Amino acid sequence: MASKSKTTLSNVMLIALVGIISASIFFTASPTQFTGAATATVVAMPFPVDAWGYAGWGDCSTQDKGKTWANNYCIAKSYVSVDSCYHEPKGDRWKWSGTAAYPKKGVATGPGTAFTKVKCATAKTVSASAGGNSVRSLTVIFDKEYTHVDKITIEGIPGGELCVGRINAAVFRADGVVQNNNLNTGVVDAHRTAKSTFNTPGFSVKKVIGFVKGDGNVLTPDCASLDYLKVTLTYRV
Repeated sequence: MASKSKTTLSNVMLIALVGIISASIFFTASPTQFTGAATATVVAMPFPVDAWGYAGWGDCSTQDKGKTWANNYCIAKSYVSVDSCYHEPKGDRWKWSGTAAYPKKGVATGPGTAFTKVKCATAKTVSASAGGNSVRSLTVIFDKEYTHVDKITIEGIPGGELCVGRINAAVFRADGVVQNNNLNTGVVDAHRTAKSTFNTPGFSVKKVIGFVKGDGNVLTPDCASLDYLKVTLTYRV
């Protein structure tokens, strides 16, 4: 009876151990997603623009020149895109003439609903990370292909002992085309964090693979493994 109990206990411990190992493998293989919301700044329109359809903040669809010009107006003001438009009653309104970047008063349309303020969005960010234990490379796969990526931040930790390394990252589109295969951080000691941000205007990114490279100095041993990789994309919406 005691032998049977001991066998049962051993089986339970074995199952628990397998569960822990499986969870660890899952964590290593699966990147974790973190999505940040866009921030927005309210900008006053230079004059009340002819509008209709809603009051307060809305989707910019029911106003002269629609959302396209509102979006281009925000971009001209050095923002990323339009977030929303504010409509309110005004005694005087005008058609939006000139250009989206440099509005001018067009035909007067009298009193009614007017587009008077716009929220211009700054960039959104999304991050994904992967962890390993002395692996040759780590792959971060995002939940979708992000387009209009203007900045990529690479953060990684070389593994090993008494060695130095830098993170070398290759960036891929969803169709497998390489956007850049030579993004290199600065050199750090093993188990230290290497982090650099790169300008990548207009990239489309689905996947990033990170490796460890040495510093090219024969007097310092090169790290050959990677313990952690995190990638943050800054993109326009």
